[in-house]
Amino acid sequence: MINIKYYSIYVVCRGIEMFNDITHGGRICHREGSAGDTLSKLNRISKFVGWISLFLIVLMAIAIVAIVAVTLAGALNPDLINDIADTSFTGGQVLGTGVVSITGCALGLAVFYFIYSLFMNIHRKNTPFADENVKYLEKIAIVEVLGAIVLPILGFASEYGQNAWLFNFGSMIPVALFVAFVAYFMSLILKYGTALQKESDETL
Repeated sequence: MINIKYYSIYVVCRGIEMFNDITHGGRICHREGSAGDTLSKLNRISKFVGWISLFLIVLMAIAIVAIVAVTLAGALNPDLINDIADTSFTGGQVLGTGVVSITGCALGLAVFYFIYSLFMNIHRKNTPFADENVKYLEKIAIVEVLGAIVLPILGFASEYGQNAWLFNFGSMIPVALFVAFVAYFMSLILKYGTALQKESDETL
Protein backbone atom coordinates (compact mmCIF):
# COMPACT_ATOMS: atom_id res chain seq x y z
CA MET A 1 0.00 0.00 0.00
CA ILE A 2 2.80 2.37 0.95
CA ASN A 3 4.72 1.50 -2.18
CA ILE A 4 1.68 2.24 -4.32
CA LYS A 5 1.27 5.65 -2.63
CA TYR A 6 4.93 6.51 -3.13
CA TYR A 7 4.78 5.32 -6.71
CA SER A 8 1.63 7.38 -7.36
CA ILE A 9 3.25 10.48 -5.86
CA TYR A 10 6.37 9.84 -7.94
CA VAL A 11 4.33 9.51 -11.13
CA VAL A 12 2.40 12.72 -10.42
CA CYS A 13 5.58 14.68 -9.59
CA ARG A 14 7.35 13.30 -12.63
CA GLY A 15 4.39 14.22 -14.79
CA ILE A 16 4.43 17.78 -13.45
CA GLU A 17 8.16 18.05 -14.16
CA MET A 18 7.69 16.79 -17.72
CA PHE A 19 4.80 19.19 -18.25
CA ASN A 20 6.91 22.10 -17.02
CA ASP A 21 9.81 21.06 -19.26
CA ILE A 22 7.58 20.81 -22.31
CA THR A 23 5.75 24.07 -21.76
CA HIS A 24 8.92 25.97 -20.77
CA GLY A 25 10.80 24.62 -23.75
CA GLY A 26 7.87 25.42 -26.01
CA ARG A 27 7.85 28.99 -24.78
CA ILE A 28 11.57 29.29 -25.41
CA CYS A 29 11.23 27.91 -28.93
CA HIS A 30 8.30 30.18 -29.58
CA ARG A 31 10.22 33.20 -28.34
CA GLU A 32 13.28 32.31 -30.37
CA GLY A 33 11.15 31.75 -33.44
CA SER A 34 9.26 34.98 -32.87
CA ALA A 35 12.51 36.94 -32.40
CA GLY A 36 13.94 35.40 -35.55
CA ASP A 37 10.86 36.32 -37.56
CA THR A 38 10.97 39.87 -36.21
CA LEU A 39 14.65 40.27 -37.10
CA SER A 40 13.99 38.87 -40.56
CA LYS A 41 11.19 41.38 -41.15
CA LEU A 42 13.31 44.18 -39.71
CA ASN A 43 16.15 43.24 -42.02
CA ARG A 44 13.94 43.29 -45.12
CA ILE A 45 12.21 46.55 -44.18
CA SER A 46 15.53 48.22 -43.36
CA LYS A 47 16.95 47.30 -46.75
CA PHE A 48 13.82 48.56 -48.53
CA VAL A 49 13.75 51.87 -46.65
CA GLY A 50 17.50 52.25 -47.22
CA TRP A 51 17.11 51.95 -51.00
CA ILE A 52 14.14 54.36 -50.98
CA SER A 53 16.24 56.84 -49.01
CA LEU A 54 19.08 56.47 -51.52
CA PHE A 55 16.65 57.21 -54.35
CA LEU A 56 15.47 60.34 -52.53
CA ILE A 57 19.09 61.41 -51.98
CA VAL A 58 19.69 61.25 -55.72
CA LEU A 59 16.52 63.25 -56.38
CA MET A 60 17.57 65.89 -53.85
CA ALA A 61 21.01 66.16 -55.43
CA ILE A 62 19.47 66.61 -58.89
CA ALA A 63 17.06 69.20 -57.48
CA ILE A 64 19.91 71.17 -55.93
CA VAL A 65 21.83 71.26 -59.21
CA ALA A 66 18.70 72.33 -61.11
CA ILE A 67 17.80 75.05 -58.57
CA VAL A 68 21.36 76.41 -58.61
CA ALA A 69 21.25 76.67 -62.41
CA VAL A 70 17.81 78.32 -62.44
CA THR A 71 18.76 80.71 -59.62
CA LEU A 72 21.91 81.88 -61.35
CA ALA A 73 20.10 82.32 -64.65
CA GLY A 74 17.21 84.14 -62.98
CA ALA A 75 19.46 86.40 -60.93
CA LEU A 76 21.33 87.47 -64.07
CA ASN A 77 18.20 87.71 -66.20
CA PRO A 78 14.98 88.01 -64.12
CA ASP A 79 12.84 88.31 -67.25
CA LEU A 80 13.67 84.68 -68.04
CA ILE A 81 11.98 83.52 -64.83
CA ASN A 82 9.18 86.05 -65.04
CA ASP A 83 8.22 84.99 -68.55
CA ILE A 84 8.12 81.30 -67.59
CA ALA A 85 6.44 81.64 -64.18
CA ASP A 86 4.34 84.72 -65.02
CA THR A 87 5.82 86.69 -62.10
CA SER A 88 7.53 90.03 -61.61
CA PHE A 89 10.52 89.07 -59.51
CA THR A 90 13.67 91.17 -59.37
CA GLY A 91 17.10 89.60 -59.56
CA GLY A 92 17.44 89.88 -55.77
CA GLN A 93 14.13 88.13 -55.18
CA VAL A 94 15.09 85.29 -57.49
CA LEU A 95 18.45 84.95 -55.75
CA GLY A 96 16.89 85.04 -52.28
CA THR A 97 14.26 82.46 -53.16
CA GLY A 98 16.91 80.26 -54.74
CA VAL A 99 19.13 80.41 -51.66
CA VAL A 100 16.24 79.39 -49.42
CA SER A 101 15.28 76.53 -51.75
CA ILE A 102 18.86 75.29 -52.07
CA THR A 103 19.34 75.39 -48.30
CA GLY A 104 16.09 73.48 -47.74
CA CYS A 105 17.06 70.82 -50.27
CA ALA A 106 20.54 70.52 -48.76
CA LEU A 107 19.08 69.98 -45.29
CA GLY A 108 16.62 67.46 -46.72
CA LEU A 109 19.48 65.64 -48.46
CA ALA A 110 21.35 65.47 -45.14
CA VAL A 111 18.29 64.01 -43.39
CA PHE A 112 17.79 61.37 -46.09
CA TYR A 113 21.50 60.52 -45.97
CA PHE A 114 21.35 59.87 -42.23
CA ILE A 115 18.13 57.87 -42.68
CA TYR A 116 19.84 55.82 -45.39
CA SER A 117 22.87 55.25 -43.16
CA LEU A 118 20.64 54.28 -40.23
CA PHE A 119 18.58 51.66 -42.03
CA MET A 120 21.45 50.21 -44.03
CA ASN A 121 23.44 49.85 -40.81
CA ILE A 122 20.49 48.02 -39.25
CA HIS A 123 20.43 45.78 -42.34
CA ARG A 124 24.16 45.06 -42.19
CA LYS A 125 24.30 44.36 -38.45
CA ASN A 126 20.87 42.71 -38.32
CA THR A 127 20.01 44.69 -35.19
CA PRO A 128 18.85 48.24 -34.43
CA PHE A 129 20.87 48.32 -31.21
CA ALA A 130 24.19 49.85 -32.24
CA ASP A 131 26.03 53.02 -31.24
CA GLU A 132 26.12 54.21 -34.86
CA ASN A 133 22.32 54.13 -35.09
CA VAL A 134 22.04 56.31 -32.00
CA LYS A 135 24.38 58.87 -33.59
CA TYR A 136 22.43 58.85 -36.85
CA LEU A 137 19.19 59.66 -35.04
CA GLU A 138 20.90 62.40 -33.06
CA LYS A 139 22.21 63.93 -36.31
CA ILE A 140 18.72 63.82 -37.82
CA ALA A 141 17.44 65.74 -34.79
CA ILE A 142 20.22 68.33 -35.13
CA VAL A 143 19.52 68.87 -38.85
CA GLU A 144 15.80 69.32 -38.18
CA VAL A 145 16.50 71.92 -35.49
CA LEU A 146 18.86 73.74 -37.86
CA GLY A 147 16.16 73.73 -40.53
CA ALA A 148 13.62 75.16 -38.10
CA ILE A 149 16.03 78.02 -37.32
CA VAL A 150 17.89 78.69 -40.57
CA LEU A 151 15.10 78.46 -43.16
CA PRO A 152 12.77 81.05 -41.57
CA ILE A 153 15.72 83.44 -41.10
CA LEU A 154 16.78 83.10 -44.73
CA GLY A 155 13.20 83.43 -45.90
CA PHE A 156 12.69 86.59 -43.89
CA ALA A 157 16.03 88.03 -45.07
CA SER A 158 15.16 87.60 -48.74
CA GLU A 159 12.99 90.19 -50.46
CA TYR A 160 10.42 87.56 -51.39
CA GLY A 161 10.50 85.95 -47.96
CA GLN A 162 9.59 89.18 -46.17
CA ASN A 163 6.11 88.90 -47.69
CA ALA A 164 5.63 85.17 -47.43
CA TRP A 165 7.96 83.62 -44.85
CA LEU A 166 5.20 83.13 -42.29
CA PHE A 167 3.07 81.29 -44.82
CA ASN A 168 5.90 79.18 -46.24
CA PHE A 169 7.98 78.52 -43.13
CA GLY A 170 5.82 79.35 -40.13
CA SER A 171 4.03 76.01 -40.36
CA MET A 172 7.31 74.17 -40.94
CA ILE A 173 8.88 75.23 -37.63
CA PRO A 174 6.65 73.15 -35.30
CA VAL A 175 6.79 70.19 -37.72
CA ALA A 176 10.59 70.29 -37.87
CA LEU A 177 10.87 70.61 -34.10
CA PHE A 178 8.44 67.73 -33.61
CA VAL A 179 10.47 65.51 -35.97
CA ALA A 180 13.63 66.52 -34.10
CA PHE A 181 12.02 65.60 -30.79
CA VAL A 182 10.86 62.21 -32.10
CA ALA A 183 14.29 61.46 -33.59
CA TYR A 184 16.04 62.38 -30.34
CA PHE A 185 13.54 60.37 -28.30
CA MET A 186 14.13 57.34 -30.54
CA SER A 187 17.89 57.80 -30.12
CA LEU A 188 17.45 57.54 -26.34
CA ILE A 189 15.45 54.32 -26.75
CA LEU A 190 18.12 52.81 -29.02
CA LYS A 191 20.83 54.00 -26.66
CA TYR A 192 19.14 52.24 -23.75
CA GLY A 193 18.57 49.09 -25.84
CA THR A 194 22.19 49.11 -26.99
CA ALA A 195 23.39 49.31 -23.39
CA LEU A 196 21.15 46.37 -22.42
CA GLN A 197 22.39 44.40 -25.44
CA LYS A 198 26.00 44.95 -24.41
CA GLU A 199 25.25 43.87 -20.84
CA SER A 200 23.53 40.74 -22.13
CA ASP A 201 26.44 39.89 -24.46
CA GLU A 202 28.95 40.39 -21.64
CA THR A 203 26.88 38.17 -19.33
CA LEU A 204 26.73 35.40 -21.93
